Amino acid sequence: MLQHIKKYIKACRPVPSSLVIFPVSMTIAFAYSHCNSNGNNCQEFNIPLTIICSIISLLIFQYGFIINSVIDYLTGIDDDQTFDRTLFDSNNSLGDLYKYCFAIFSIIILSFLFPIYWYSKSIETYWLIVKLISIEFIFSTLYTFSKYIGLGGFFVSICYCVPISYTYLALTNNYVSIFDFGHPLIICSIMYRIYSHTAILSNCIRDHESDQAAGIYTMTRIIGLNQSFILLLSLYASVFILQFYLMFTFGNYYFLIVILSFAINLNSLYKKYLKQGRSIINWGNGISFLIPFTIFNFAILFGTW
Repeated sequence: MLQHIKKYIKACRPVPSSLVIFPVSMTIAFAYSHCNSNGNNCQEFNIPLTIICSIISLLIFQYGFIINSVIDYLTGIDDDQTFDRTLFDSNNSLGDLYKYCFAIFSIIILSFLFPIYWYSKSIETYWLIVKLISIEFIFSTLYTFSKYIGLGGFFVSICYCVPISYTYLALTNNYVSIFDFGHPLIICSIMYRIYSHTAILSNCIRDHESDQAAGIYTMTRIIGLNQSFILLLSLYASVFILQFYLMFTFGNYYFLIVILSFAINLNSLYKKYLKQGRSIINWGNGISFLIPFTIFNFAILFGTW
């Protein structure tokens, strides 16, 4: 059993798949901060339903990475010579990955049948959570194909933002659309939308030659390698712009710490890039966001909305 667990953990790429914890925790932090700012009773929050939805969001992200490995292998995109060697390095067979996908799908269906229904405060809340989770699952399934035509960043951004919507709904019984940019929560979620695009773009920059050999049209192949670097830098710049906007709009100067930490991390990434080249960009991009994400969520928790 322990061996199977270890193989599953390797197959789902635990570090990148666990990053969904940050937008989910941001949502919880915002809900508590918003509740205290408005003098509401935070004890009415639905903790059990929130925990269930948080676990499902993590499982769907793990599923997304596993199904990505399956599709990339079946289409011949990845082999034992490419950077993404999940199927080869994790000692899993293709059958093992199919079993993991089926197990996650079964857990989600079972959660629909009992715990989500049981803990939802109304039938409307229940069906809305089911719909949002289903949307996230579909986008997660289609991500790999979207990556082949330059739309990977958009699909991943949806997968990052939909859990924000249904986690907030589960916790507060209030629905906020991921496209409601007049709501402070959705404005804050832009941080994770930006990250999702940098994650996919840095991956495409790293894999430019292998993607070209495979004949797939990622964003980097569509706009070119140099333009991809410019776009990546523009996305990094937008992180700073967002922090200044949040700081001045909501009077929350904790976002200055986010700016400082992100600047330090980007400088470190640049130095590593000069030594190791494009092979470090994808991994380094994710590392560059970890501490800023943590500080960002605390800044939201201590803010006034």
